[in-house]
Amino acid sequence: MFVAAAMAFTLSDITHRFGSFTAVDAASLAVRDGEIVCLFGPSGCGKTTLLRVAAGLEPLQSGSVRVDGKMIAEPGRATPPERRPIGFVFQDYVLFPHMTVARNVAFGVTGDGGGGRKSRDIVAAELAAVGLTGFEKRHPHELSGGQQQRVALARAMARRPRALLLDEPFASIDTVLRRRLREELRRILKGRDAAVVLVTHDPEEALAVADRIALMREGKIIETAAPADLFRLPQTPDGAAMFPDSQQLHGTIRGGAVETAFGRFMTDAADDGPAVIVFRAGALTAKPDPDGSLRVTDVRFKGPGWTVYLTGDAGDQFLRVEMDVPPEIGAAVTVAADPSGQFVFSVA
Repeated sequence: MFVAAAMAFTLSDITHRFGSFTAVDAASLAVRDGEIVCLFGPSGCGKTTLLRVAAGLEPLQSGSVRVDGKMIAEPGRATPPERRPIGFVFQDYVLFPHMTVARNVAFGVTGDGGGGRKSRDIVAAELAAVGLTGFEKRHPHELSGGQQQRVALARAMARRPRALLLDEPFASIDTVLRRRLREELRRILKGRDAAVVLVTHDPEEALAVADRIALMREGKIIETAAPADLFRLPQTPDGAAMFPDSQQLHGTIRGGAVETAFGRFMTDAADDGPAVIVFRAGALTAKPDPDGSLRVTDVRFKGPGWTVYLTGDAGDQFLRVEMDVPPEIGAAVTVAADPSGQFVFSVA
């Protein structure tokens, strides 16, 4: 249990509406000094809006923002964005094209890209931290996407913020480079005395970077836990399903089993009724069965085995299983689940 008073950065009961649409719904989040929390959820769930409210880029409508226990914003009273001890890295970096790398980073210190010896020392230190020493005189158009991302991070860190907010910082970077950069980003951020919130809709990114993950859906933060705790004991279908190659099925619990379009799966859930069952990677196995109700619709080589796609009673749904030997298209099969790799949640 996290105690808000011990946190470097605290959002309490933030609600934000655009007209009649509620983008953020009573969201609370507390982040320790030196901790990285990933705010994870699908596009449109309110992640970016919550960050923008925290940074003062959107007006606070209800709730509060605190840094080191000090009130930064509450209804009717808010510190201007430029005076908040908060750094922000935008999705598209927002570097000034007419400024050199050094001046872009100096902008985080002075607000105009200039400055004296102290500013130059901070710029040199931050560029060294992100591995861009020697790039001081280049302009943004002379940099790769990954290098621009590092400049934006250096500029945000140059303010020496107590909280650092990053909005989808790898969205514009190719997949291979993204994997390397997020490892570097975690190393850089863990060397700072700052509370970090990173927004992403990429589960692999959240698992690779975060100390804790806050799951967001339809404006609400529905679960917050360390990655290992999410893996072992998720509290929501979203928490169970965020791991790679997980699958969800809707069904109904009856008599100790979840009945789905792909068969019955045993469960120890006590209450009958609507349910969601989540299968982790490798939990499902399939075998040929002439009497089976499932049909093979596609087979793709994954290496070293095969990914097999199945349809059941509901033709618009499919289920993936891994098999060592590829079955024929149209073949009948049955599936079974390893209970240790399945999670059942009752739903309203």
